[in-house]
Amino acid sequence: MRYRDKKLEPLTVGKNSSNLKNAKGRSFGYQILGFGSGGVAAVTYDLEYLVVAGGGSGGHATGGGGGAGGFISSHDQSPVSAVSGIEAGASFNITIGGGGSGSNTPTPGAGNSGSDSNIAFPGAPKTSTGGGGGGTNNPGGPAGTAGLTGGSGGGGSANAQIGGAAGGSGTSNQGNDGGAGTDEGDQNAAAGGGGGANAAGSDGSRSPTNGGDGGAGLATNISGSSSTIAGGGGGGVISSPRPSGSVGSAGSGGAGAGNRYADPISPQGPGQNATANTGSGGGGGGRGGSGNGGSGLVYVRSPGGAPLSVSPGTNQTGSDGDATWAKFTVSGTLTVNA
Repeated sequence: MRYRDKKLEPLTVGKNSSNLKNAKGRSFGYQILGFGSGGVAAVTYDLEYLVVAGGGSGGHATGGGGGAGGFISSHDQSPVSAVSGIEAGASFNITIGGGGSGSNTPTPGAGNSGSDSNIAFPGAPKTSTGGGGGGTNNPGGPAGTAGLTGGSGGGGSANAQIGGAAGGSGTSNQGNDGGAGTDEGDQNAAAGGGGGANAAGSDGSRSPTNGGDGGAGLATNISGSSSTIAGGGGGGVISSPRPSGSVGSAGSGGAGAGNRYADPISPQGPGQNATANTGSGGGGGGRGGSGNGGSGLVYVRSPGGAPLSVSPGTNQTGSDGDATWAKFTVSGTLTVNA
């Protein structure tokens, strides 16, 4: 061992005598020599992420559209920041939230909210909130039920000649509110659309009786190619005895459209299902069922090119130039290899 002077101050020897950090997110270790044993600083990486929760299902009858699951992305949103200092060799769990299941019972029921998605980064977990379920009408009772709160809120329902209900609230920095339901005398009512990651759901409207459109989803290019996800489901309508107006359309990003009850033309009108692993909301039913919400999605990206591995093998890894990424469609484990 060498010393600088008679005070026996140890001399640090390393890579250019400093700790160097690659601009793309990789920190390189350096060695410290002392007292006959060596130590090597850990190699660390900065990791970007996208966490999308499961979308809510639509309501059963004159059903509000389901809200999109919460959308959080350090790659696509500012000022959301990447997670730094993840050591090579670290493993952590990824949870993919399920979409809310549609209501298909004979008795009208509200939609079900989606489940949360999560990345268990050491010391800095990231969680997005499941989308809110859509409201349903309430035969013989007061106004239809309100949409549920969530990452994005579900759309509110309405009862003809009685009144409409509010959409559910979205979570700040994750999504938007659902639209409100509207009644229009006679036997006509329109539910609101579910909120999407990029826009609120539209209210149901009168003259003609139109279901509210689902809110638009957001685009991500975290894998190097762009895709839009996390849209809100369209609202359902009842227009009996005359089939006027239109159902709510699906928000961009894989959501489900609403449907109509227009006796006797379409006595059973279930809402459409959202696409799996988009976090989008299901469509509200006219009567006879509602659409399922889409399950969630997680990406982790290493700008510095960390070797990533995933389990189970149904999840994927890939690269985008020097960067590497992992995509999770089912819950599992991510390992940042040395």
